[in-house]
Amino acid sequence: MKTASLILLACTLCVMGMLSAGCRGDSEKIDEARDNVREANATAGEAAAELHLAIQDSIRQFRTDAEAKIADYEKAIAEYKVKISREKKQNRARYERNLAVVEQKNKELKVKLNEYSEDGQDAWRSFKSEFSRDMDDLGTALSNMVSSDNQ
Repeated sequence: MKTASLILLACTLCVMGMLSAGCRGDSEKIDEARDNVREANATAGEAAAELHLAIQDSIRQFRTDAEAKIADYEKAIAEYKVKISREKKQNRARYERNLAVVEQKNKELKVKLNEYSEDGQDAWRSFKSEFSRDMDDLGTALSNMVSSDNQ
């Protein structure tokens, strides 16, 4: 949003400069146009830098939140392991298989998060969307496993 405002401001300045240049001589018009172009380029450069910083902040925040969620899942998995260790042998095997699947998905997500490298805004959006969906699926699987155990 801020980036778009800066670019709009730069374009507005260029247009105003061109309109005001109509009242001056050719050399003044050329100098004014050059100044406007320089200013617009500087503003666009600043906007690009701000966008890059905003993306970096977004990535850092997302990583922090995802790491916390993964840690929560690891804790829930550990608690569930203790709980199923007290189950009857016939039920325990089924619970352990289900738990192994959930635990493996959690490990895969942790690796995927750690291996992500910045590839641009579109790649980040795609990664974030896919990773969030996978995290939600894992949370649902863990919840379903616990709730089915309580029945």
